[in-house]
Amino acid sequence: MDTKGRQNRETEPIPLGKYGQKILQYLKESRPHSYSQMEREQELEGFLTLIDRKMEKAEQRIISQLEQEHPKPSGENFLEMARWRNTVYPMAEEMIMADFYNLYPPEDRQQLIQEQMKKNG
Repeated sequence: MDTKGRQNRETEPIPLGKYGQKILQYLKESRPHSYSQMEREQELEGFLTLIDRKMEKAEQRIISQLEQEHPKPSGENFLEMARWRNTVYPMAEEMIMADFYNLYPPEDRQQLIQEQMKKNG
């Protein structure tokens, strides 16, 4: 941590969930200019945390919807439950990532951050 309590990006990784890590990787590989700019302006951590939280909530919502369409297997059959989970969870993740790429292009990130800050602030 630096003297103001911020993490040093070179030595301490940002604690992120599954989706925050995926978006971080996407930004580094596909949008290096946006990644560098967000890091320079100290927006990266807030943006990734916000997106991670929103995507986790969306995942739960989508899984609930998929569960309505494809009910969990009844009983205690481990293989049927594993098959169900291995179908439903990747479907939800794929939908969420597709939505991210379509809904949050890099040029819209500042507006997204400002809207969320107003709601939370």
